[in-house]
Amino acid sequence: MPRSLVDIAPTLAHRLGTPLPWAQGLPIPDMLKIKGDKTLLLIVDSLCSNVYDHPKMPLFNLREIADKGHIERLLQVSTKTTPAIASILCGTYPEVHKVFVTNDVKKPGVKSVLEVAHESGISCGIVTEREGAEAFNHKITYSVGIEDSDDMISYDENIIKETRRLLQKGCSVVCSHIRTLDRTAHITEDVEELKDACLFVDSLIEEVVGWGVVLFVCGDHVIHSKI
Repeated sequence: MPRSLVDIAPTLAHRLGTPLPWAQGLPIPDMLKIKGDKTLLLIVDSLCSNVYDHPKMPLFNLREIADKGHIERLLQVSTKTTPAIASILCGTYPEVHKVFVTNDVKKPGVKSVLEVAHESGISCGIVTEREGAEAFNHKITYSVGIEDSDDMISYDENIIKETRRLLQKGCSVVCSHIRTLDRTAHITEDVEELKDACLFVDSLIEEVVGWGVVLFVCGDHVIHSKI
C-alpha cells in the first residue's frame, strides 16, 4: 500500500508513546529507529518530488541529511495547504478531519498528534502563521504565530527563530511551517527564482541540522509551478 502524508502523525505518536486510534495512516518503521529526545517536524510548503528530484534545485543539505537518514516518498492528500497540514498532524484524510480552511482548526473532526501529546503531559509547540497558531491556543503547550508578510524571507527566518526558542524552552516536539518556496511558486515559474527559493530553504535546513534534534522534513502538496 502506498505511503501518504497521513502516515506522519502516527509515526510521531508512536515515537512519543501516545495513542492516535483514529489515524488512517501507519507508522513508518525506519523513522521509528531514529533516536533523540527532541523532534522537529518542519513542513516546507510546496516541497515535493518534482522539486527534490529536479537537477537544478539546490537542496544540498536536505539531500545530504536524507542520504544519512531516511527518505520516504509520501503521496499528497490535497492540493491545498490547510487540509494537507491537517492530515499531516491528525493522521487522517480531509473528509475525516474536516479542516479545509484555517478557522476549521478550532473545531476539527479529530485531534492532532500535538493535542494528544499535550494531554499526555508532553511539552509541544507549533510555529506558523498567526491565524493558524491562534487556532491552537489553549490546546497545546505553545502556539506561536508569525504575522503574514510580503517578505517571506524575513517571515521564514522568524519561524525558524521561534522554533529554536521553543526547543530551548524544553519542547519535546515542535511543528513549524515555512512558506518561501510556495510563495515563490505562486508568482513565477522562472527556474532561477525557484532555485533562489530552494537555496534559502536549504540554508534554513542547514541551520536546523546544527541543533542536534531529530528532524523530519516534509512537504504538503505538489508545487504549483511547472518546473
